[in-house]
Amino acid sequence: MALADRVGVDRETAAEVISKSSGGSFILDRKRAAIVGHDYAPGFHVELARKDLRLALELAEQAGARLDLVKPAEQLYDEAVQGGFGKLDSCGVLKILEP
Repeated sequence: MALADRVGVDRETAAEVISKSSGGSFILDRKRAAIVGHDYAPGFHVELARKDLRLALELAEQAGARLDLVKPAEQLYDEAVQGGFGKLDSCGVLKILEP
């Protein structure tokens, strides 16, 4: 969505395309209206999502498993919390990426 915003593509159009491609997901389906409308009213908070990412990384380290894509996600959530967005809904992490 942040890329769509930056290149002038309507979020609803972007969501429609993404939902029909490999980028489609449960979260996009469930929170599409909120994401398209920039509505990050509290639900499952950014700070709680960050906690879960940290727990997953700790467990992976203990188990000797690789979660290569989780660390960058955790960093984004850290940045969102540090930016004051911790109490927003978890999709509020987009605030740090929006123009």
